[in-house]
Amino acid sequence: MKELDLQESLVEDRDSRWLGCFPKPSTLLESLNFSCLTGEVNSPALEILVARSPNLRSLRLNRSVPLDVLARILCRRPRLVDLCTGSFVRGNIVGAYAGLFNSFQHCSLLKSLSGFWDATSLFIPVIAPVCKNLTCLNLSSAPMVRSAYLFEFICQCKKLQQLWVRLTRSNANDLLGIYLSNLVMKCDTVLVVYIFNLQNL
Repeated sequence: MKELDLQESLVEDRDSRWLGCFPKPSTLLESLNFSCLTGEVNSPALEILVARSPNLRSLRLNRSVPLDVLARILCRRPRLVDLCTGSFVRGNIVGAYAGLFNSFQHCSLLKSLSGFWDATSLFIPVIAPVCKNLTCLNLSSAPMVRSAYLFEFICQCKKLQQLWVRLTRSNANDLLGIYLSNLVMKCDTVLVVYIFNLQNL
């Protein structure tokens, strides 16, 4: 099996036992997506699976995966092209931020980045090492990110083609500014997709 995509699937996951069902000692897995799962994930089993999957290029985690686990995963698989992170409020936050920054410095092939559940503006410097090669950035799960920090980061993403953000009353004007600024930036055309949060507008 080269791809396992659980997106939009009805999955009853109680103990993450499925993570240990792949062939041993190594797998042919190139893409793994379980971002839709709502339950806890067995972090040691996940790390073992990633370690046994040398061809893995796309990894989409759910929000239960803590930051320190993500940092260790990136150390093992720095050649990921597509990544959906786990939660930014779980795990050893202070230590994991430093570990993530160091790990992202080696992720030179990363093109698509998403996830960031419950993240604040503090995560922006952590992903700075990969901004120059990003073509797709999805921040729709991080509505607490302040627009000023987002604006500064977006201006460094010279190859960005798709930007997903959550529009709220507090950031609407600044996000419009991001869109207008991209008309004059020396980069590829950026497609900004607003996800309207009607309860906050």
